[in-house]
Amino acid sequence: MSKLQDIYQRAYNNTPAATVDDNTVGEAVRKEVEHEKSRAGGTLSEDEWSDLVCLGTSYGQAQGFESGFRYALALIFESLSN
Repeated sequence: MSKLQDIYQRAYNNTPAATVDDNTVGEAVRKEVEHEKSRAGGTLSEDEWSDLVCLGTSYGQAQGFESGFRYALALIFESLSN
C-alpha cells in the first residue's frame, strides 16, 4: 500500500463525512447495479456482482482521493513558488 493510500485510510475513512458519502454513493451504486443486472440477464451471480461493485467503488474512491491530494499539493507548491 502506498503512503497516500495509507493516509487516505486513516484520515478519511473514519469521519462522519465519509459515512454520509459512502451511504450516498452506496445507494446510487445499488440502483445502477440493479439496472445493469436487469440488462445483463443473470450472467453473474449475486456474489460476483458484489465483488465487482466492491472492488470498483473502493478503487474509485481511493483514486479520487489520490488525484485530489496531488492536485492540492500542486496548488500549494505553485502558490509557494510565486
